[in-house]
Amino acid sequence: MVPERVMREVYKRLGYEIEIRQLPGARANLSGYKGMFDGELVRLAMVQEEFGNLIMVPTPIHQGEEVVFTKNIEFTDNRNETIYTNCFTAPIWRSR
Repeated sequence: MVPERVMREVYKRLGYEIEIRQLPGARANLSGYKGMFDGELVRLAMVQEEFGNLIMVPTPIHQGEEVVFTKNIEFTDNRNETIYTNCFTAPIWRSR
């Protein structure tokens, strides 16, 4: 993952070695909120609104885009709860 490589290089230049663990999104948010880790990588800005003690560093290291795939040609319901429970999403990572 590009953001992981970027952060490893940044911290290496500062003289640090970092450990990055990949967790499901909800568990990562909760772990960060509880202070189990020093930070989170690849989060949406809205995470700060939900978890007030997580402070966003406003320096983007990548941008992502999600799309929906469906076999249902008549698919017109674009509510988040419908998309996330009935379809698959595929992130497309683009580094800056």
